[in-house]
Amino acid sequence: MISKKSRAIASIAIIIAFAATGIYMVFTVNTQATATLVYPRLGSPMRGPPSPGNGSGYLTDAVTFWVAPDPAESSIPSEWLDKSNWNVALVPAVMPTANCTTLLVDSVFKGQNQLVLFGGGMDVNPTFPTALGITCKIPANTAPILYDLAIGFKTIITPALQQEGGIDLIPHLGSWRGPRGSGSSGLFTGSISFLLTEPNAISIPWQYDALSSDGMKTYGGKAVKPFTIMHVTDTHYDPTQLNWMHNDSLWENDSSVIDPDVILFSGDLMESPGASDSHGAAQYDTAYAHVTGLNRLIVMVSGNHDNRNLGLWKHYFGPLFSSTRFDDVKVLGFDSSLPIGSGILAWIEQEASHVVPGGPVLLMCHYDIDPSYFQSGWVGIGDMMIQKNMTAILVGHTHYDMVGGVEKLRDTIFSNPDLLLGAGERDLVNKVKSELETTNQTTSYLHPIREPQILMTRTASKEGGTFAHVQNFTEQQLTYSGYRLATIQNDLVSNYTYDLDGNGVRDPQVSFPVGLFRTSMIEDANIGSSTSAGATWILNNTGNENLIAARATFLVPNAPANYHWNLLGGNLTTAFIRTRITNGTHWWIDARVPSTRHSIVSLNIVPEHD
Repeated sequence: MISKKSRAIASIAIIIAFAATGIYMVFTVNTQATATLVYPRLGSPMRGPPSPGNGSGYLTDAVTFWVAPDPAESSIPSEWLDKSNWNVALVPAVMPTANCTTLLVDSVFKGQNQLVLFGGGMDVNPTFPTALGITCKIPANTAPILYDLAIGFKTIITPALQQEGGIDLIPHLGSWRGPRGSGSSGLFTGSISFLLTEPNAISIPWQYDALSSDGMKTYGGKAVKPFTIMHVTDTHYDPTQLNWMHNDSLWENDSSVIDPDVILFSGDLMESPGASDSHGAAQYDTAYAHVTGLNRLIVMVSGNHDNRNLGLWKHYFGPLFSSTRFDDVKVLGFDSSLPIGSGILAWIEQEASHVVPGGPVLLMCHYDIDPSYFQSGWVGIGDMMIQKNMTAILVGHTHYDMVGGVEKLRDTIFSNPDLLLGAGERDLVNKVKSELETTNQTTSYLHPIREPQILMTRTASKEGGTFAHVQNFTEQQLTYSGYRLATIQNDLVSNYTYDLDGNGVRDPQVSFPVGLFRTSMIEDANIGSSTSAGATWILNNTGNENLIAARATFLVPNAPANYHWNLLGGNLTTAFIRTRITNGTHWWIDARVPSTRHSIVSLNIVPEHD
């Protein structure tokens, strides 16, 4: 028989064992968590407040970045709540070896991050219900360019340390995640230091750049382009397909000249990332290199080709679902290759609120809203767009152009039983397109969008389709790869088709052909050492439309001693330098110049005495 004393000793031993096990479990679980940059990411970036480009103090609006421990059920380490532990910097994306700009960490707080949390079952989207918001103030002399983001915990970030090589701020694949244990608080050691970086995460506009809410602002009487979005879809990056890669290089160059405020990618970024051979997952590397090399703000959603290996998407590009704001423009991106259930519809309805009354709300996904793909979900999205008067839904997949009213699209499908039963995509698009063209006259494309529209854009690279029945165009004219460009002024979207036949009137159902702009730069001999040697940037605009402010960029060595770079003679009345940055050995200069249709324009940059 066991004595009371023995039972008491045994009970204490059991309690100690359980306590020790509990401590061990807490210790091992917590040390597995990793710090994760939640927002902004490459595929869901942010546009910061405008900068005058000089001055002291800070920009008017603060910005908030979000970091969370992964897995999502991990708690926020207590040391994360001490703002003195955080250092944040912006690194010029176009010249990551230039000095970083350190930000003032104003506050940190727990909160729900700005990405997606909804539903159950098939509607579940991995996210972080609790994240840490890091609110920062940006120095007023921050140059108006695109930046990579660097966030350090217990990690000092200074330009001096960066230039000495004591810290590496150049983003690389996976640098949005910290090392194992970085999202934990050890029982005896506390939280470990880490550094998170992400490319092309935040853009600081210029104070003279046009906003979506106004007309075109001007700088010293010089024209500045309106707020512009570029819709790109079905790039099908695949290094084994040289023709497609060539077409992609053409629109990439066009995007540099046009300089859109944001590029929207609606899926099929890659051709076959799930292929069993070595070219499969490597397509992610190819696409990542091309996308980051654009040095633009980019919102991305996946397509059916991407979904053949979707597990890597978050690692390379960020979330599958995102709600992003640029000025007064709201962009909602979602994965339409997954079932569109009630949770997704509820999230879209919740997020699709206008930033300002009547402001643009753009949905973006890969599939067209029709029964062939969306099943019953297309009805919910179509009705929601009509009820909330959303501006447009941008889609791809078919490799064809199609523009038309969402309400007309819905009525056309309902009135054709074969389409409701899921006709082939070509039959569907042909039928709907034909119906839409009977009610949409060419002149309607000259006016801003006031009722919800579907903007289907043709492929940017792979086998662009043809609709021979389109009015006034031959089959040859309509066989090309393209992208859609749209301007937003006074919170209205306009100019979303292209004047293909060159008669001065925008044509229905037509997006921009790729390769409209041929550019080159010629450097004189002894540039950087001779006081007379400079460089010439040349643009051949082969398009049928004018550019108010084409973007010309110079990457040149330092000017000779006691000289600086300037446009030829400083007497140009229409061209101007918008931004200059240097890394100590080279200068990157962003200039703007108007370019009329079918013209060649050149800019000369020369040394000018200080």
